[in-house]
Amino acid sequence: MRNLWIAIALLLIVVPAAYAQDEFEGPKAGDLELNPMIQFISSHPDEGDSNSALFGLLGIGYYFRPDFSLSASFLIGGAGESISDNLLYYVSLEPTYHFILRNKRLVPFAGVSLGMAGTESEDTSEVGFSYGAFGGLDYYLSSRVALSGRISQLFYKLDESQTASTQFLIGAKILF
Repeated sequence: MRNLWIAIALLLIVVPAAYAQDEFEGPKAGDLELNPMIQFISSHPDEGDSNSALFGLLGIGYYFRPDFSLSASFLIGGAGESISDNLLYYVSLEPTYHFILRNKRLVPFAGVSLGMAGTESEDTSEVGFSYGAFGGLDYYLSSRVALSGRISQLFYKLDESQTASTQFLIGAKILF
């Protein structure tokens, strides 16, 4: 029991001390970012049944100013019993505005997404245009690492169909 109280006391002292900084600075102009994220997608095609899936997403970005970045996001994954049953991929460019608040640890952001999307299965292949909007929050654990959450509404105009997709993402942001 004594060890439990020592562990709690250490957590109460060490954790706030690790995050206490007199001059916390978030992203700066010229910073590069890496965003590994887990993505839950719920899609609603204009024909057929809705479906959902879990994917990984990787974003790479550049900060032109502390409040503006441009990222490229990459997703590739599959749904079904094997990844080759229904392959989904997209690549997008995402200009993003970051709302710098007095507390720079919590940074809301919003942006748009423009790119290319595609699906492949054993008998069909479709490629098309994707566009949408997103918003979310970054919580900086240090001046170089943040937890990130985001919700997106994307639209895919593939060969002969249009699909709306709601995406929930959670992950990290690492600045270099």
